[in-house]
Amino acid sequence: GKNVIKLPKVGMVKAVIHKLPKDDWKLKSVTVSQDSVGNYFASVLFEYEQEDIPSVSKSSTNAIGLDYKSDGLYMDSNGNKAGV
Repeated sequence: GKNVIKLPKVGMVKAVIHKLPKDDWKLKSVTVSQDSVGNYFASVLFEYEQEDIPSVSKSSTNAIGLDYKSDGLYMDSNGNKAGV
């Protein structure tokens, strides 16, 4: 079955698998922990290459910057204050 994980020195352990790793993923680490009731949990970390996502060109005329101000809600990059 697919509901087990094989751990060295322990063997096959029941598991809830949320996502199956792909063949090209590299196993980096497994951390096993136990809660106060005695249940064991394993956190499995994989490394994989992600496809490059093309960046979207943004027009500077449609963008503003916002800065936090403690004496007001915010001030935008044009100097406009909220609530004023």
